[in-house]
This record gives sequence, structure tokens and C-alpha cells, in this order.
Amino acid sequence: MLTLLGVFFQIHSPALFTDIPLDADEWKTKNYSMTYVHEKYEQTALNCFIAAGMYVLLFIFSFVQQRMNSRNNYEMS
Repeated sequence: MLTLLGVFFQIHSPALFTDIPLDADEWKTKNYSMTYVHEKYEQTALNCFIAAGMYVLLFIFSFVQQRMNSRNNYEMS
């Protein structure tokens, strides 16, 4: 899910415009430039990819721990 969100943020999906962290005052000082909006889209996409990577690492760690614990329980029986 987070990977798909990251892809949609990366392609600057208009449906996700309300989900990017725009600061109205900062955007106004940048003269309402679209480069500011694109930077925020890309920042949010990167955050989604990082969160998805953390989920994958946590899954791998949990899988390894579960396999090690089940192996130890089997050997002790």
C-alpha cells in the first residue's frame, strides 16, 4: 500500500494534492510556484518509500525470529 502511494506521489497524482504537507505562507513566498508543489510531492513519495522499506525490514526480522523460535521449540521437544 505504501509503495503504491509512493508511486502515485512520485507521478504527482492530483487526487493526492490534499495529502501533501503544503505550508500556505511558504508557498506564497515562493510566488505559488509549481516547483514547490513538486518538491513536496517528491518528499512525500520518499517518505512513503522509506516507510515501506521499514515494513519490509521488520517483516524479514520477524520471519527470521519466528523461524529461529520454532526451530528451538522443535529441538527441545
